[in-house]
Amino acid sequence: MSAEKTKVTNRDPLRQMLEAAEKNLLIELVENLAGVRPEVRRECFEYLKKRVDILKTPEKWAKFARQVKLDNKKRPAFQEEFARVIPDWQTL
Repeated sequence: MSAEKTKVTNRDPLRQMLEAAEKNLLIELVENLAGVRPEVRRECFEYLKKRVDILKTPEKWAKFARQVKLDNKKRPAFQEEFARVIPDWQTL
């Protein structure tokens, strides 16, 4: 990005407010817009799905994996396959 483009972007009042806003306020804004306009929700979801890793912490991964394990408790083939490929599957 050129220096000229950066200067214009940094002067954008919306950009300045977004950078200054706290995370919870931005969450509230997106939820409000997405709740009223399904196309906005879909667009936000697709954008974030490509850019955000919700399982990047070990705690979040373990919580997710435990839920998958519970949801598939009565599927022995699934349990066996995941036990082979996922470390600590048996201890979740």
